[in-house]
Amino acid sequence: MQSVFHITTKTGLKLTTAMYYTPSGRSIHKVGVTPDVEIELPEKATVDVQLNKAEEYLRDELMKR
Repeated sequence: MQSVFHITTKTGLKLTTAMYYTPSGRSIHKVGVTPDVEIELPEKATVDVQLNKAEEYLRDELMKR
């Protein structure tokens, strides 16, 4: 994680203040994460297909409990 400190109106300092780890303890630095579910984005989508799929996924996961 990074913190930004404004020094003047035209300058600042960006400082790495912490590292992010997944719940399993794996660092994602310079690696990134792989999504659990990949969604194709239609070029002319009129709805948020990613949000819809995320809601569906969460509902399914909650029903398993």
